[in-house]
Amino acid sequence: MGSGGVLQPATTLYKTLCNNDRVALVKLTPKTGRKHQLRLHCASALSAPILGDARHGSTRTVLHRKLMREVKQLMMQVQQESAFGLSAGQALISTSPARGSAWMTKQALPLQLHCCSVCIQKPHQADIALHAEPSHSMSALLKLFQWTLPINSSPD
Repeated sequence: MGSGGVLQPATTLYKTLCNNDRVALVKLTPKTGRKHQLRLHCASALSAPILGDARHGSTRTVLHRKLMREVKQLMMQVQQESAFGLSAGQALISTSPARGSAWMTKQALPLQLHCCSVCIQKPHQADIALHAEPSHSMSALLKLFQWTLPINSSPD
């Protein structure tokens, strides 16, 4: 909502990158900048809330509990392996309890929303492109489903 409680238009483009019978990895491209826009559009317009979204989706569903069990099993398996190969573009899962594994002991899955790239355009200057790796929890889910994020994915 804008000032005075008036609804403001919001537009989000989406593309399904990978999916299975339980979840989908989607690329979301906001064309406007409204508060919680992506989360609301997934939950309302697509009827598919973002995993871990306690505000706009359910984190206490059977799917959530099943995913948590599968992710915990995967993390234990990865911790037992001394080395494993990942192809280019795959995110490395941290097996160190000090970095990124604390969420594994909690019941709540962190919000699985990741900004992989942003392009800042400035007049009369070169564009600034920024890229970021996914969180440890999202990396674990990507590995669990054997999905990869597109390399150098740029906003549409």
